[in-house]
Amino acid sequence: MKSIEQISGTRLYEYMMDFIKIGWRRPGTPEAHKTAQYILEKFNEFGLEDAHLEPFEMLFYNPTQWKLTIYCDSLPNKETTIDCFPAWHSKASDPGGTSGELVFVGLGTEKDFKKIDVSGKIVVVESFRMMAFYPTMDFFRAYERARKKGAVGFIGIHDTPPNTIFAEYVTRHQTLKDSNLESGSIPALYIGFETGQYLKALIKSEDRITANLLLETTIKPAMTDNLMGILPGRKSDEIILIGTHIDSWFDGAIDNAGGNAGFLELADYYSQIPEQSREKTMIFAGFAGHEVGSIGVIEFARKHHEWFNKITTFCMIDGFGSKGFLLESPTRGVVETRLDEARGLFTTDNPILFEFISDAVFKYNLFPAMHVSAVAGPFSDLGPLVAANVPSMMVIGKGIFYHTIKDTAEKVLPDQLERTAKAHIEILNRIHQTPTNVIREVDRTKIPIPEKKNHIRTDNVYFNFNITPNPMLKGTTALLYLTSYICANRIIVDVKWTINKKKEIHAPICPQPFHRVGQHEIKLTLTDNFGNEYSVVKYAYVIKNF
Repeated sequence: MKSIEQISGTRLYEYMMDFIKIGWRRPGTPEAHKTAQYILEKFNEFGLEDAHLEPFEMLFYNPTQWKLTIYCDSLPNKETTIDCFPAWHSKASDPGGTSGELVFVGLGTEKDFKKIDVSGKIVVVESFRMMAFYPTMDFFRAYERARKKGAVGFIGIHDTPPNTIFAEYVTRHQTLKDSNLESGSIPALYIGFETGQYLKALIKSEDRITANLLLETTIKPAMTDNLMGILPGRKSDEIILIGTHIDSWFDGAIDNAGGNAGFLELADYYSQIPEQSREKTMIFAGFAGHEVGSIGVIEFARKHHEWFNKITTFCMIDGFGSKGFLLESPTRGVVETRLDEARGLFTTDNPILFEFISDAVFKYNLFPAMHVSAVAGPFSDLGPLVAANVPSMMVIGKGIFYHTIKDTAEKVLPDQLERTAKAHIEILNRIHQTPTNVIREVDRTKIPIPEKKNHIRTDNVYFNFNITPNPMLKGTTALLYLTSYICANRIIVDVKWTINKKKEIHAPICPQPFHRVGQHEIKLTLTDNFGNEYSVVKYAYVIKNF
């Protein structure tokens, strides 16, 4: 039987490289099928029972050509081509490209669109990634708003690191499973931050600037694969579900080859424990199509819903471990923190699961770390299980290179993978040892916030937040969100916003409407697991009109 000391960062790194060498693991492609088959072969090698693929049909979206050309009199030759990348699931352009006047509509809020007629034009929207992964343009539903108001094209500017472009399906509120392929959809491209600033300056300086947005795509049915394997335990009616998404953008080292490596290492470790020594049955499930709307876990939930009332805990494996980086503002310099990537410790507001995770985080030095409610934010592939009231958890880190071509192997160290795998084993062992009813009874209560104790140093803590947009028009709902945090040897257990010294809201991301013209004080307070508080103040500025 393998001991926890035998968990090898070198082996985990080799697993990660095996996934990367397969290529871009897009659902519906040969690379995706090869990925699923590779994991299945490992399951059979480890001796998991009933290891099998579960193919299902999807719509395969495949951009074949894209180009963005800008036209105005001040440019050399009166035109220039801008680096871009398709917004997945957006409609193909007209043959030869869709042309129109460019209009900049800020962050794409309701107020922004009221200021300008976008009918028949190509909309340009600026977007910032909250917590390094959730674009503000998605929250403001800028794409849907543009197409409903008659725009013929859409360009999104994302704040990714220099020389990168964000990759994502066009909006998290629309996927291939609903209406975005209907006639009201419009072609969309994403561009990088620095290029976006150049484009904004051109729009501002020219009387009229036009563009041709070329996007050629094919859409056809294709098969992709979920997969699973089972390790029976003493109790067949008590299940620990271990899930991971097996698709990626580009190399996808952090997201999610490292997680897939951890998934295999956990399967191998627990396969070497005799059945009578495994208290609960363990099901290992790989989900396809996470990057195109979590279609794999949705299919899994549809097919295996009868298991849900037997699941002690769903443990999602995503963003397993990587180096920490900050994207400095406003200089846009990339700085390595010499710590791990900041991790979100997701639970369904379950104090028992949080205790297990916290102890493992301290034991294996998984810092920085912050608890996040999986009920308020069921991110990654947590959604269907959280919605079905299954106790759920996820220890995840993604960071500034999320969904860019620079999510590459050198961002991940074997030591980080090893420590994260060992931490998960500590957590899963304690879930095995804890009666299911004990975990379920405290689910969706709350994580305790300790009284202030002041028994450790409170320095060496850095964090920052944004107010977007700022300044803003009266009546705008702005987003207040944590942009970065660095802290060691403590876990952030609460994020509190205080608006004008009165209203308090607890959440990492806070939508806040502003109806009064003037200056508004925004105070962000973080509380750690020792009860220490850390605060910073900024101001939101509201005006009647621009």
